[in-house]
Amino acid sequence: MDKDLKKGQEYSFKMLGIQIALIFAVPLVLVFMASSFFSIKVLYLLPISFIVSWVLMFFLYKKTMKQFINNKNLNKKIC
Repeated sequence: MDKDLKKGQEYSFKMLGIQIALIFAVPLVLVFMASSFFSIKVLYLLPISFIVSWVLMFFLYKKTMKQFINNKNLNKKIC
């Protein structure tokens, strides 16, 4: 039972890491694409990418904490 729980947690952490990497990478790639397409300097678009990334991180944090609290309450009910 503990091995299954540990494997599940490892998988969850890996997926969370991938999500975080994508949250920062996708807006950055979009900035570079937009700068080449619209002939705008990357320096002007980087703050937008930064803000979008952190807003998405905030929503991911809220979603993760909600799941954590639900799992914690579920574990209390089981025990």
